[in-house]
Amino acid sequence: RCQGLLLCSSLAPRRVLSMAFCAHHRSWLAKPCLPLVARRSLSAAVAKPRLPFEGVRVLEKANLLSGRLTGLLFADQGAEVLVIDPKEGGSVDSYLNRNKIAVRASDVEPSSADIILVDGADASLARLPHQVLMRTVAALPGDERFGHLPDDVDEDYLSALTGFFTDMDMMGWLDRPVTYTPLQLCSIYAGVIGANACAAALLDRLRCGQGREIHASRIAGGLSAIGALCLKQRGLPPHLDPVPAIYKSTADILAKRRGIEPSELDAYKQAAISDPAKQAWLFQRLYPFMAPYKCSDGEWILPMATFNRRLATGYCAYLGFADDVSAFGIVDRDPYDPASAPFDDRNLALPIGFNFPSSCKVAELFEAKFLQKTALEWEAELEAAGLPCAVIQTWEAWMRDPDARAARIFAEVGGEVQLGRAAWVKSAGEYPDLQPMVDGAAAVARDRAAPPPAATAPPRQRPLEGYVICDFANVIAGPACGRMLAELGATVYKLGPGVPQHGPMVMMVWQAELHQGKHSIILDAKKVEAREVIQRAIKAADVVLVNKMDNQLVSLGLNREALDVANRKAILLQLKSHQGERYTRKSNWNGRPPLPRRTRGGSCGPLTRGPGVSRYDPALQG
Repeated sequence: RCQGLLLCSSLAPRRVLSMAFCAHHRSWLAKPCLPLVARRSLSAAVAKPRLPFEGVRVLEKANLLSGRLTGLLFADQGAEVLVIDPKEGGSVDSYLNRNKIAVRASDVEPSSADIILVDGADASLARLPHQVLMRTVAALPGDERFGHLPDDVDEDYLSALTGFFTDMDMMGWLDRPVTYTPLQLCSIYAGVIGANACAAALLDRLRCGQGREIHASRIAGGLSAIGALCLKQRGLPPHLDPVPAIYKSTADILAKRRGIEPSELDAYKQAAISDPAKQAWLFQRLYPFMAPYKCSDGEWILPMATFNRRLATGYCAYLGFADDVSAFGIVDRDPYDPASAPFDDRNLALPIGFNFPSSCKVAELFEAKFLQKTALEWEAELEAAGLPCAVIQTWEAWMRDPDARAARIFAEVGGEVQLGRAAWVKSAGEYPDLQPMVDGAAAVARDRAAPPPAATAPPRQRPLEGYVICDFANVIAGPACGRMLAELGATVYKLGPGVPQHGPMVMMVWQAELHQGKHSIILDAKKVEAREVIQRAIKAADVVLVNKMDNQLVSLGLNREALDVANRKAILLQLKSHQGERYTRKSNWNGRPPLPRRTRGGSCGPLTRGPGVSRYDPALQG
C-alpha cells in the first residue's frame, strides 16, 4: 500500500494533479493483480520504491503539443514513452522529448502499448480492447458550432476564440482591447486534462480489464482554464454581488468604484496610456492590495491580498498602518452579513472594491512603506510573517534562482535548464534525474505480453466512479483539481467554512464554476460536532485534497501523521506554490495567483517583465 504524501506544485498547469493521484492510487488497488503490464518482477518491485507509472508503455505518435505534453507527464512519472519519428530541433522539443525513447514504427508492436497518443482522426494505430487511446482534437465530437475546425487549427485562433486575448488583461480598458500572449494555453490544458483522463482510464482498467478512447479538446481545454475568471453571475443579493477584477471600459469602473468623477478618471487614463510610470500609479490606486510597488533598490514587490480578509488585515497590521486605515474610515466587516452592505466600498474584507479615495489612501501607505527596504528583504520578511508576495523578476532570473534550482523546480537536462516535474509521490522516494531523449531502437522490446486481466467487472460510465475525495481546497487551483476528479466520476465532498475569509468574487463566482459536480458540506471547524463530521469524511476518503501550508495541515489534523491514524489508505494530495521535489527554505512560503505568473514572466497583463528586460516596465506586455 502507498501512504505517501503527494505533492503537486501549483506552478504547473492546475489539472496535472489528478493524474498524479491516479498514479499513486494504482499501487493499492491492484489486488490481487500486481502490475498493470507484464514483464515486471515482484522482487524488483519490492527491492526499491517504484515510480508511479513504471512498467506502463505509452506509444506517442503525436505532433500536436497536447499529445506530446501528455506523453511528457507520463514519462516524468516513470512510464516508458516510445515516440515514433519524433520532432527535434524546435525551441521546446528537448523539453517535450525528455525521458522518452525515439523509435521507428517498425521498432515496436502497437499491441504492446498501454496508452496510445495520436492527433485527431489518425487511424494508423487501432485500439485493442485493453488499450487507452487519446486523440487530440480541436472540438469535441458532435460540436455543431466548431466541429468543422481542423484538429491542428492555429493556436492563436483558439486563444482569440476562447477570450485569452480580450478578457484577461486587467488594464485592457486603457485603449488596448486586445492583449496578445504567445502562451499556448488551449493546447497545454488539453494535454494536462488528457493525461488525467488517461491515468483514470488505466486505474479503471484494474477493475474491468478494458481500456477507453479519449478525446482531448483544445477548445474545451482553453475554456477550462479561463472559465472561472470570466464567469458572470446575475441575480445575487446586492451585498454578495462582487466587484469584478477585470474591467472592460471606464464605464464599468465608474459603475462599481465610487468617489471619482468621469473627467478625473479620463485624465488618469490618458496619462497612463502615455506614461508607464503613471500606469503603475493608476494600477496601485485601483488594486492597492495586488499592485507592484517599487522598493529601495529599484526592484518591485507584489503583495497579494486582493480577495482575502485575513491577508488584507494582516498586511495593514504587519506594516504598521492599521490605525491609519481605520482613521480614514476603512472597516473590517463580514461581507456575507447584509448589515455590512453600507461599508462595501471601504471594507478590508473586500479590498478589490474600495472607493477611489480609500484605495488611494492604502496605495500611498504601501508605496511609502515598501521604499524602506529592498525587494528581496521584503519578500523574505513578509513570507516569514505568512503574507504572500513575490519579487517581480524575469524568467531567466528565476531560472538562476538558487532556491528554485535546489528544489528542482528547474532542472538541468542534458546541459539545458528546463522546468522540473510538476508533481511527485513521496512514497516513490528520490526521483531520478531527468534525461534527454535517447534512441531506443535496439534496446526496446518490440513486443510484450498483453496485461493480465485485472478483473472482469463491467466498465463504469466514468473511470473514477466509486472513489471518494474530501476537498478542503479553496480559490482556483485546488477546486479545479477537485472538479477534474468529479468530472472523471469520483464522489467529491467539498468541506468549507460557513464564514469564509475570501470574498464573494471567490466564493460566489469562481466556486460556481469550480465546484460543479461536488457535494457541499459547510461547517465551523472550531466546533466539536464539525470536527466529528470532518473525521467521518476522512475515514471514508480515498483522497484528501488540500492547498494548505504544512503548519496549517497540522492545525487542521490533515497532515500525513494524523491521516495515518484516521485512515491509513487515504492519499494526501497537497498543492503548494513554491515547493519542488526537494524541500528548501521557500517550500512552505505562501503563494496565491497571480504570484507564479508574475514571477515567471508569463502573465498577459501589464505586470510582466519579459526576456531581456533588465527592470520592470509596467507598459510591457507578456
